[in-house]
This record gives sequence, structure tokens and C-alpha cells, in this order.
Amino acid sequence: MLSHLKTLSKDTIIYGLGSAIGNLISFLLIPYYTNHLNTSDYGYLNLLVTIQAIIEIIAVFGFNSGFLRYYLMAGNESQKEKVLNSSIMIQSIFMLSTGVVFYILSKMIAVVFIKDESLTYLVRIVVITAIFNAGLSLLFAYLRALRETVKFTVLQFVRIFFMIILNIVMISYLGMKYEGIILSKFYIAGATFILMIVLFARKVTLKIDYKLVKKILVFSYPILLANVFSYLLTLSDRFFLNHFITIADVGIYSFASKISAILKILVITPFSIAVIPYALSIANNDDFKTVFAKIIKYYVIILFSIGLIYLYFSKELVEIIASSSYLESWRYIAPLSLGHIFYGIYYAISVQLDIAEKTYYSTIVVAISGIASLVLNYLLIPVMGINGSVLSNVIANMLLFIIMYYFAQKMYNITYPVKSFILFGLYIALFILLYFGLEYFVDDPYVYIIGKLIAAVCYLMLILFSGAFSKSERKIILNKINKVYKK
Repeated sequence: MLSHLKTLSKDTIIYGLGSAIGNLISFLLIPYYTNHLNTSDYGYLNLLVTIQAIIEIIAVFGFNSGFLRYYLMAGNESQKEKVLNSSIMIQSIFMLSTGVVFYILSKMIAVVFIKDESLTYLVRIVVITAIFNAGLSLLFAYLRALRETVKFTVLQFVRIFFMIILNIVMISYLGMKYEGIILSKFYIAGATFILMIVLFARKVTLKIDYKLVKKILVFSYPILLANVFSYLLTLSDRFFLNHFITIADVGIYSFASKISAILKILVITPFSIAVIPYALSIANNDDFKTVFAKIIKYYVIILFSIGLIYLYFSKELVEIIASSSYLESWRYIAPLSLGHIFYGIYYAISVQLDIAEKTYYSTIVVAISGIASLVLNYLLIPVMGINGSVLSNVIANMLLFIIMYYFAQKMYNITYPVKSFILFGLYIALFILLYFGLEYFVDDPYVYIIGKLIAAVCYLMLILFSGAFSKSERKIILNKINKVYKK
């Protein structure tokens, strides 16, 4: 059990390192960005990035997941080569087709979704960038399959680092606003795409195994639908905010979403990248279900603990890093992080459907949640504004997790430590109540901050020495802490 945790933890840390360092630099530059981009600029930027994300996911078609599934479970090297070549060929066809369609529709997208025809040229740039990134998704999936964690991390870090440099050049030296950031994404994606072609050129043959292609398509298309609905779930609210309120509100909400997404960047994404190929590689082991249940337990505790930190310190964080026009955003960070937490757990347990080869259930799960998100945003945003969007996000992501848990357990049952989760949930609820007590009844700023710090320490002690961990788990954790302290 411990060896599995060490291996997965190592992969998660390495996968997260590149994006974490790059995004840490990006995070430190937030004061720079918020001083150069007003809330309306930030709103336009996020609408364009959202359009890019949706096009990108359609162009990928879920082939990266299909590739991982059949490559990792292939019986020999010859079969793996067939999977790689077949995946490259069908990915290329879908990329080009998607790019042509959306390029033709660029003007309509600018008018309908951004309400500004003059931004058509930026929509076209976004379309091309999305196609480049769709191609890169297969390269990153291949590196994950080989468990080339260092190469994966270095490539991600280099991309982020040069993108940040380009952003600064575009904004400070060329006098651009959000359009400079869009161009930076285009240049970096194009350069990396050329690198991918060079890396893959010697591996590719024009031989396609059509039976294998059919299997990959059948496996992948439910994932495409699930991903499209997932993006509707997480990103469609920007368009509703722009339609019902103002582009400045889109900027405020998007900024809060960006800060809450630090949890996703540092924990959820690297863990998700690592856990699925790792789980598939050990799925045939006798102790797999026990190992995976404990992994999810630790994952849930970490996610909710970070979410609680967001709740306690988001106000101070925004005051430090953002200009005054963004201060309102602190109110939305903690609840948005809760949405990320539900999504992170949903994605982790979805591997149960991958193992059972029942990925079409993912489509059902995300479709229900995506439609719920659209309906809730349509009903709540005109009445509640940004608060309506935040509430829609939390409810839809919670629904996503609950329905996925039902289907995952039905198709491939794993006994999770439900009692530990309930106990842990009660602790979280207790400290949420304590937070609101400090927020509404303590006026002295020094007492307020000290109270938060004391609450954070008490929470950590309570989690460690209560029933959330077994005696053996607690002993391992204390030994690790003791070793770190001695060093």
C-alpha cells in the first residue's frame, strides 16, 4: 500500500511541478496584470479563452483518453505502435475538420457570444491556437503513457515561462491589452506544435488498424460529449454574465475563478494526470480497490482542507495581490473552490468507469450536470448577478459528483471509508461556522487575523488526532513530520 502511495505521490508532484512553478510565476504577476487590464479587459480575455477551450475539447475528441486506455493495456510493443499510429491519424483528421468549421464561423461567434464583431480576428486566432493545442494533447498523453514525468514537466514549464515573457513584452513594450495575451498563446502553441511534429515524425507510419480505430472511437466519443458538457458546466456562465449583466462583471467573476483555480492547478490537475494512468496500470492487482479507496480518502481530506484555507484567507489574499477594482471578487473565491473540489473528486472516481469500459456513463453524468448548469445560470444570474453564477457552479458540480459516484459504484464497486468522510465533513462544517463567527462578531483586525490563524492550527490538530485517520495512518504521518523536523 505504502509503495503505491509513494509512486503516485511522486508522479503527482512531478506532474504538478512544471505547471505549479509556471503558474506561481503567473500568480506573482497578478498585480501586474490587474494594473494593466481593467475588469472589462479581463472579461473579454476570459470570453476568448473560454471559446478556445471549447473548440480545443471538440478537436481533441477524447482521443487522448482513448489512446491512454488502449496503449497502457496493450499486450506488446507491436500493439502499442498500432495504437499510437492509429491515434495520430484520426486525431489529425478531426483537428483539421474542427479547425475549418470554426474558422468559417468566427464572425458569428464574435457577434453572438462576445457581442463585438470587431473581435472576429481574435476569434480566428483563438481557433488556430485551439487546433495547435489539440494536437499537443496527444503528445502529452504519450509522455504520460511512457511515464516520462520529467519530460512532461519540463515541456509544460518551458511553455508557461515563455508565454509569461511574451505577455509582458506584448503589454509593457507593445502597448497591447488582452489581445497581446491571446497572441502570446498563439505563438507558444504554434512553436510547441512544430516541436511535436519533429518528435513524432520518425514514429509515424501511414498504417492504420481500422478495427482498433473503431474501438478507440467507440471509447472516445462519450468522453468528447462528457468534456463538452463539462465545459458548459464550468465555463458557460461567462456568456450568461456578459448577456445579462456587464463585461466588467465577467472580469470580476473570472478573476475570482482564477484565484480559486489555484487549487485545481496545484492539486487537482496534477493528481488527475497521474492517477488515471497509474490506476489503469495496477487495476488488475488484487489489492487495487483497497489501495484506490485510501488514495481517494487522502485526496478528499487534502482538497477540503485547502478549500477551508481559501474560506479563511481569500479576503486578505485579494487585498494583497489585486488592484482595488477587483476587491469584490474575494467573496466568490471560497464557494468557487468548493465547485473545483466536487469536480476533482468526480474526475478521480471516474476511473472506475474506465476500468469497467463504461465511459458512456460519463456522458450521461456530465450531460445532466451541464444542462443543470445552463438552466441554473439562466434562472439565477438575472436575479442574483454574480452570486447566481457562483451558486449555479457549486450546485452543478455537486450534482456531477453525486451522480458519478452512483454510476461508478454500480459499474465497478469500491468500498470507500464513508464513516471517515462523514466525520471529516462534520469537522469542516464546524470550522465554517467558526469562520462566520469571526467574520460577523469580531471587529478588531488583529484579533480577527489571530483568530483565523488559531482556527487553522486547531483544524489541523483535530484532523490528525481524531477519527479521520486510523492509528497506523497517524503513526506514518507523525513519523514523516518528525523526519522533516529533524532535517
